[in-house]
Amino acid sequence: MGMKLIAFDMDGTLTQEPSSWEYVHRRFGLWTGRAEAHMMRFLSGEITYEEFSILDAQEWKGMLHAEIERTLGEIHYARCAQEVVDAARSHGAFTALISSGILALARRVASDLGIDRVFANELVAREGVMTGDVVINVSIDEPHMTKGAVLRRLKMELGADTDETWAVGDNWGDIGMFREAGTAVLVAPTPEDREKVVVAVPNVVCVPSLCHVVSLISRIGAGDSCSPGATGG
Repeated sequence: MGMKLIAFDMDGTLTQEPSSWEYVHRRFGLWTGRAEAHMMRFLSGEITYEEFSILDAQEWKGMLHAEIERTLGEIHYARCAQEVVDAARSHGAFTALISSGILALARRVASDLGIDRVFANELVAREGVMTGDVVINVSIDEPHMTKGAVLRRLKMELGADTDETWAVGDNWGDIGMFREAGTAVLVAPTPEDREKVVVAVPNVVCVPSLCHVVSLISRIGAGDSCSPGATGG
């Protein structure tokens, strides 16, 4: 199969931190007993993703936007992040970053790595101060705003068939995106995430790092399934 479009998750895939939201919370001492509780309420189904995101953003109300951006600037790239984007672009693929993470970080990642299009969630600031509001562009539970829905619209816009589309992510939150792709690649998942994704996307390719995705791209779709033992070496 060829490659016309490749979509990347950001947090935990192109970057080393599994959650840009959690990283900022932890840096400012707002995770334990506060933001962590919002996450648990969302995971238990008590609140929607939008409500969860608003609660998270309100934790930073009144803080300087520049302070948040400096903190996001501490987040490092995963090994081979640049190489995997370069490999995709060398095959003429359109590159996209689709993340429920923070837009300020996503824009930096896209600019540094050379990614064509960015979809992520935007923190609102007024006169340099965080308002506690957030603009949701990528949702987990709103059907027309999920990663899968975003990728589906991008495929239509670019005229990319499913078998020309790749998706690269690291956990269960990328399942919708994986289902829109002819080649779905799960990078360094936890055992729990691996199990969830394999059930939902049986033909997903499991690899231990982005460096292995570079090898897959060089062979254009020659990966193995995510069956036991098929982990890319």
